[in-house]
Amino acid sequence: MFIASRPPIRRMAWLQERLRSDRGPTLQEFMDEFEISERTARRDIVFLRDQMNAPVE
Repeated sequence: MFIASRPPIRRMAWLQERLRSDRGPTLQEFMDEFEISERTARRDIVFLRDQMNAPVE
């Protein structure tokens, strides 16, 4: 069984924490932090915005 070294929940928690700070991360910072593709980063952001009502523009 494959266990991701950085599962999606960690990405979500990291992103929510940064969004609560004075300056949220850029898409590139998010991608670099977790070594994920732009597509994955955008899916995570859309999920947070649409399902978790995160303050994402």
